[in-house]
Amino acid sequence: MIAFDLFRFKDGKIVEHWGGQQPQAAVPNLSGHTQVDGPTNIEDHQKTEINRTLVQNYRAFITVQQHYDRIGEFLADGYIQHAVGVGDGIERLKARFAAVVKPGPLPTLEPRFYVADGNFVLSVVEAHTDSPTANFDLFRIAGTKIAEHWEVLSPIPPSDRWKNLNGPF
Repeated sequence: MIAFDLFRFKDGKIVEHWGGQQPQAAVPNLSGHTQVDGPTNIEDHQKTEINRTLVQNYRAFITVQQHYDRIGEFLADGYIQHAVGVGDGIERLKARFAAVVKPGPLPTLEPRFYVADGNFVLSVVEAHTDSPTANFDLFRIAGTKIAEHWEVLSPIPPSDRWKNLNGPF
C-alpha cells in the first residue's frame, strides 16, 4: 500500500491523525515513475506560504472550477507525474482531467486543508464522484510553478463503517 499519514502533535504527543492509502501499482506509470520515487529534500523554507498559495490557487482554478485552459499558469514545463495511469507533461494531465470529467454532474472537489514546508505542499481534498474519496496530493514546487505531483486516492467508506465519529477530515 502507498499511504499518506499526517499527525498533529501537542506537548510532544500525537493527538490527531489523518491518513489515506491505496494499493501500490504493479508497474510504473506512462513515464516510468513509481508512486514513491523522486526528490525528497525540502528547500526554500522562506517560500512556504507563497507555495501554499500557489497550490491553493491551482486547486481553486483548475481542479475545482475546472478552468483547464489555465493549467499552464500553474505547471512547469517538464512537469513530472507520479500518479498511476498518468504520464509527465501538461497535455497528459489535461487528458486525464478530460477522462474524469464526463457528461452529467461534475465531480465536486472540496479542499479541506493544506500542509506546506518549503517547496512541498500537501493538499487534502474531499472528492465526490461516483464514490467519495479523500485525495492526498503532494506537490513539489520549483521556482514559481508546480514541478512534480504524487497522489493517494483513498475511498471514504459509508459513515456506518467508520471506526469513530470523527470522519476523514
